[in-house]
Amino acid sequence: MMMTVVSRVLAGVCAVWMLAGAGRAPAAGWPAGTTIAPLYREIGDWLLGCDNTRRCVARYVPEDDGALQADDDDDPFGMTIVREEGPLGLQVQLTGVGSLRRDAMRVDGRPAPGVEWRAT
Repeated sequence: MMMTVVSRVLAGVCAVWMLAGAGRAPAAGWPAGTTIAPLYREIGDWLLGCDNTRRCVARYVPEDDGALQADDDDDPFGMTIVREEGPLGLQVQLTGVGSLRRDAMRVDGRPAPGVEWRAT
């Protein structure tokens, strides 16, 4: 069912936000000599990785080819979230066989304000 796929995608998005701080410099008050090491995690159908340059990537990787398809859709899809350093460093990449309609893109049921959607 489509809700199952959406739930898995949302779980991955939440996980990448939690891990996005992993590539940052230690906060003030941390013990001297504390270093931040690269991070790699598998959470459900998501692969998450952060390096020590403040860059994190989350990629939706279904377990098998059949899981690439939503239950009520024949088009395979994918999602990659990249978070670079800085306020403008967020990219969300959606891939699919069919065309993606920009007017159909929603965040919490509403069009994402101030976000530039681009088809490539």
